[in-house]
Amino acid sequence: MIPAKGAPSPPREDLAEESYREVRAALSRHGYHEAAVLRSLGAEALPDIFEGGFHESVAPGMEEGLDALVRVFLLGRGAPRQPLTELLGESFVAAGLAQGMLREVDGGARLYATVSMQPSPPGSDGVWIVSDRVVPAAEAALPRTGDLVYPTVTPSARVFLQFLPRRRCERFLEVCAGCGPAAMLAGEFAASVTASDIDARAIAYCRYNARLNGITGFHSVTASLYEELGGEFDVIAAHPPFMPSEGPAEVFYGGGLDGTDLLRQLIAELPGKLTPGGLFYSVAMIPEGDTCRLEERVSQWLGGAKAEHDVFFF
Repeated sequence: MIPAKGAPSPPREDLAEESYREVRAALSRHGYHEAAVLRSLGAEALPDIFEGGFHESVAPGMEEGLDALVRVFLLGRGAPRQPLTELLGESFVAAGLAQGMLREVDGGARLYATVSMQPSPPGSDGVWIVSDRVVPAAEAALPRTGDLVYPTVTPSARVFLQFLPRRRCERFLEVCAGCGPAAMLAGEFAASVTASDIDARAIAYCRYNARLNGITGFHSVTASLYEELGGEFDVIAAHPPFMPSEGPAEVFYGGGLDGTDLLRQLIAELPGKLTPGGLFYSVAMIPEGDTCRLEERVSQWLGGAKAEHDVFFF
């Protein structure tokens, strides 16, 4: 076995539509949806798979296409090429190799996934979200922690997607997007979808996910928060880093001393970014204080525009 060298690049998003259509069709045909995946693994929730070594204890078979997808794209195991091709189809394997989400080892006799692919979540007609791998393997190099584009399997990310407002709208924005999970779901109900993140590597994943899911009217911006974004949006969604951090090495994925630095900036710069009746939605952590209620504290971040906005928590 020849190990992969260097952290993998995000998959390619510049191929013909037929390549992505082939992958979508196979994922749908083999039922790569969250409920089916949980049943096959005997798990109650997607985050449970990566808790307490669960994913290491699973011995996935290769009897059906769903087994193969779970083994390679969720549990992060390599697989012999021949049975994988028999289960998923030569055209799927060819498309995966061309896009760079699959790679060959052992002279092409085995394949492994360079990425993690989350199964389609409940309430979706079929949306698959690709991010960096988080499961190490001998043949698969992982990015450094600071370069990692995280998957959507953490408990807070699941909450973020579960309560995402899914109402018909013209313009939807996900800021601090990472791999763009909310933007991908918004492709089902928004005419125009934009993803913004300061990390160019994250935006590369957003662009790939948009191609994978066949989202038209998709735009991406590599910028900090609302920079380079023109006009107003009907819905703005954000799941910003909110863990308290002190050092410069942690600021990129931390929320400052009390965890609210990015959230506070997002809200302070919000006036003028929403259409009348528009909605800003975020999942974050705010420490309680003794001087005022949380609603009052967030209203203060809005400054002179606080009378124009309603603030509520749930």
